[in-house]
Formats: sequence, structure tokens, C-alpha cells
Amino acid sequence: MFFYSLLFLFLPYTLSVVCQDLAPLTVDTSYYYRLTNDLTGPTKALDVLPDGSGGLAIVDLGPSSGQFWRLTQLTNGPKYALSTLYLGDALSLDVVNDDGNASTHVHLDTTRKDSGQYWTLTPAANGSFTLSNDFTGLDRPLGVSIEESKPVLGSNNYSGKHWRLAKISDVTGNDEIPALKHVVKGHLNEQGNYDDAHPSIPGTWKAVMVFVDFDDSHARDTDNQTAIGQQLMGNGSLAELFFNQSYSNLNLSIDVRSDLPWHTISGAWRRDWGNNISGYNAAAMSSFTTDEVDFFAYDVVMIVPPQNCGADRSYESGNVTVGSRNVSSVITVADDDYTNWYTMAHELGHSLGLPDLYPYNKTTTADRHLWQGGPWGLMADDYQSRGFVGWHRHRLGWLATERKTFVKAPTASGITKRTLLTPLDGHYGTSLLAMDIGNTSKLLVAEVVQPLQGANATEWNQGLMVYTIDSTVRSGYEPLRLVHNIAGVPSNRGAAWQTPWQVGSTMTYAAEHINVTLKVEQQIKDSYFVEVRYDVVLGFTGPTEFAVPVELIEDPNPDSGAHH
Repeated sequence: MFFYSLLFLFLPYTLSVVCQDLAPLTVDTSYYYRLTNDLTGPTKALDVLPDGSGGLAIVDLGPSSGQFWRLTQLTNGPKYALSTLYLGDALSLDVVNDDGNASTHVHLDTTRKDSGQYWTLTPAANGSFTLSNDFTGLDRPLGVSIEESKPVLGSNNYSGKHWRLAKISDVTGNDEIPALKHVVKGHLNEQGNYDDAHPSIPGTWKAVMVFVDFDDSHARDTDNQTAIGQQLMGNGSLAELFFNQSYSNLNLSIDVRSDLPWHTISGAWRRDWGNNISGYNAAAMSSFTTDEVDFFAYDVVMIVPPQNCGADRSYESGNVTVGSRNVSSVITVADDDYTNWYTMAHELGHSLGLPDLYPYNKTTTADRHLWQGGPWGLMADDYQSRGFVGWHRHRLGWLATERKTFVKAPTASGITKRTLLTPLDGHYGTSLLAMDIGNTSKLLVAEVVQPLQGANATEWNQGLMVYTIDSTVRSGYEPLRLVHNIAGVPSNRGAAWQTPWQVGSTMTYAAEHINVTLKVEQQIKDSYFVEVRYDVVLGFTGPTEFAVPVELIEDPNPDSGAHH
């Protein structure tokens, strides 16, 4: 029996199939199955090597999660992807392409739409079936090498090609992450799910970009609005970022009104934006007639002044009153947007309801190492981060249910969860792990770290990031706080960089009546296999009950979350 065993036993029984003119089999995909071979007999099964290689072997039957095979039907007919409970659907049975369509070796590799991962089950007269893939073809089905006790692809006329399926257990979905209590009342917060201010997840996010200048700082003849619009949008990269980060769920559409002239706003509206940002926004939009722009037809309004006019920091404001109506979100563009289009991505994050993760009282580059959330994630640092953290992708409804899971505290101490965490930028597997820490407004969260632009363009993208998320903490006061790995990174980079937990690391988070230990057991390609253990202490009353009414806490400074 391999090391990665399950926490339950099983009672397999043979799958009954009906063969009609040797048409490919159709399998009930709601079960996990054991794969046995007629040559090695019913006491041996196909299993995954526990060394992180993705290799396979024929071994004795046992409760190993690598023997729990899941068949996922693909779109083009009765073809299936084969994955395991051990490594999840992020890795699928594939051909090692070492000799083209004459290749003989198979393994588990990153799930993708490759022909070597499209498998057909063809019935045989004795109730077994052959297993072939689209890459090597029907004439080279999967068989067994007796000498090496492993599966191989070979010719169509040998006894080891006959396989059988036996049901083991139902396929169960991931547990839903609960909504958090105590939401800070205001424009930006860290509520667990999409909130009342944003009742539906947008499929298309419509924005309009208009251009204004000032009495004492007019646009130059060389300030071409079309070129400026492209610059601020990263020449298409901004829309691509949101499309990719949302897993194709959000289409950002920006209407650049370069057909309109620069509109001059009367009055001293430059560095004094912070004193009356709402007044600036209203004055800017009021300078356009309703025939020119219908601002209320858009989700976001972007107000763009000339570069180097004195506006040095961008802002995002919610519910700006123009006349007798409200515009839901207004972004005031400044010089930082001109030099880095990721700043616009940060401000659009605010438009979607995401708070600032960096602290308002520590905003210089020199003190990034003091930030509780570090420079990780676009809502923390848009100069070094290149994507949204997993919690924010969950909050916005972008991360699919099957790609995130919740671990509820057990009734007694013990190992509660073992799973493979996959990178957020992929499309398969569990990428977000949220853990109960006995608090209805706070969770412990783990995800694979995303690439972070460091010194000399170094990308820090190895290991796991572990943090708490707290819905009682308002924007700019660090609602996301890292659990630092003090031994993880040289100390001269500061605590904020001591984030990734590598293979062999063990992290324990001590809550009031619960200790949660997360162990990074092994790296498998770009994913990490982790174990979650709970130790309950005196006073523990059982798993946290999250089904409670939301309590709103007034934000004493509601505008504090409106700036970058």
C-alpha cells in the first residue's frame, strides 16, 4: 500500500457494461473506479507512484488514493480523461511522447487538451475492455509490462491489454467556502461572497474613458487621446488580464472617447483631489453634455487628465453624484497610470468591490517589508504583483466551485484533509484552500504563490502562500495578513518576502481553541501536496457555525478605501 492512503475503506464491485457492436463504452462518471488488468489479476491495480513523478505502477490492492480513478467525459464523444483522487483533476493520464505515435510510456501529466489525454474504452467479448488514446491510436492500447510491473502502450495482440473497472465510491464535490460575518459597511470590504453592493457577477464590464484638462494645465498638441488610451490599457493587456484572471468570466470593454476634444475644468483641481475628490469627479463629468456621453450607461467612468499635470495618484470612488443621479464607480487617472498599466487594473479591482491590502500608514517602497500582506496581489502592490490573490478570485465568483474547498474543524484532533494545491493561473485542480479557525469573520487560506516581480526582474513563484482574511478589517488596514515563513527567504529582503512555504515546511496557526497545522509534503510539477491537521484545545465546542446574520460595522472613514 502506498503512503498516500485514504481515511476510509472501500467495498468494490465489478462494473457491469453492455457491449453493442464494439461501440466505445460509456461510463458512469459519478464514481471512482479501480483499474485492474486480466494479466495481473484482480488482486493488483493501477496506482500512482508517491514520489511526485506522476509515474504509474501495478501494485497490490489497497486503500491508496492513487488507485481511485475518475473518468471525466470529454466533449468529443465517448472519450475520457483519467485522473486520480490522490492528485485530482489537475493531472491526467497521458502519453510520454518519446517516439511519436510509437511511444510506449504513460504517466500523469498536467491536464490539457492534448490527444494523448483523450482515452477510449473499447469492449471485448469477455467483459473486459481495451484502453487506447487518440495520440497513439486504437492499434496501440494500454497494457502491462510484467517485468517492470507498470503500464505500457503496445501492439494490439497481447493478453495484457484487457482492463476492468470496479466501482469504489461516489465522486464528491469540494465543500463550499462560507460567507463571512461582520462585513465592514462601506464601498470596499472582504466579505466572503459577492455582496449587496454588487448583487450579480458581471459578464461584461463596460467602461468609458474621457479626457479633461485644467485652466492652468492644458493638454498639449502632442497629447493624442487615442494613443493615451492605448497606453493606459497596456495596448490590450488590461482587458486580457481580466479575461484570463477571471477564467473567461469577465470581458472588460473600454470605450475610449478620443472623438471628443479635451474638456477644460474650471478651478484648481489638481493636487487637491484628496480634499474634494467627489467634487472633482462631478465637475469633470458635468463638463460633458448628455449628448456627448451618457455616463449612466457604463459600469465605470475613467477621467483622464494630461500626463505631468500635477495629478500624481490615482483614485477610485463609488457612487459619485452627477446632477440627481449616481455613477457607480469613477476612476480618476493620474501619472502612476501613465507609467504602469497595472495601476489601472488595481483601480478596476476597487470598481469590483475589492479593498486595498497595503496599509495607508506605510505606503513608501522602502517599508514594503513592514506590510502584513506584503507585496502579494494586485490590490497590495501593482508594481510587483501580476495577478489577483486566490481569495479575491473567489470573492468575485471567478474561481469555479471545483477549484476551491473549505476545511471545517473536526470534532476531535487529527488529520482532516490531504489535497494537491494547483496554481491559480491553471484551469484544473483545487487552487484555493480555506480553513476554519473558529471565527465567523476570519479564515486561514492557502494557495500556490504567483509570480512576483522582484529585484533584477526575478520572479518569486515557488511554494505556498498562507494568510488570514478578516472581514472586520476595512480597506487600507490590512484585511489580508500573511503567515510568514521566517526561514523561507534571506532576511535582507524583509518579512514581506518571507512568504512561500516550500516542500518540507510545516506551518502551525494558533487560534483561540484550535491549532491548524499545514504541512507541505511534496511538489508535483508546479503543484503542492499538503496535509491539514487540527489539534483542538480546552474550550473547543466544535466546528464553527457560519450560518449567522451579517452584522454591518460602520467604516469611520468611508473614503479611506477609495484611493490607490
